[in-house]
Amino acid sequence: MLQTPYSKPDLFWAWLIATIFSGVPSTIYFLVVGQDLWQPIQAVGLMVLSGGSSPLSILLAAGLIHCAVSMVWTFIVASVAPAKHIVVYALAASALIAVLDLTIIAPPLFPEGAHLATS
Repeated sequence: MLQTPYSKPDLFWAWLIATIFSGVPSTIYFLVVGQDLWQPIQAVGLMVLSGGSSPLSILLAAGLIHCAVSMVWTFIVASVAPAKHIVVYALAASALIAVLDLTIIAPPLFPEGAHLATS
């Protein structure tokens, strides 16, 4: 189990903020360039569902996956980042996580979603 110097309420709030705001940059980007917002949602949802799933099932699965991935990264960052200047470390970690997720983790494991980051 990962050890962190933070309380459970602090971790909860960090996770919630990360979960809510981590999707904002890509959403803004998709809106600005006029791309369909359903594509990334569907790509994430179909990581665990079949292609014949209903749109609501896909949306719920994508939301759960997003929450779970945010939770994992929240615990990892909380375990390694020093408490002093945590906001600076968390912001730097979020940029690093985005690059790591989109360029290293996603391409071999989830190519359908990874191509969205470069299209």
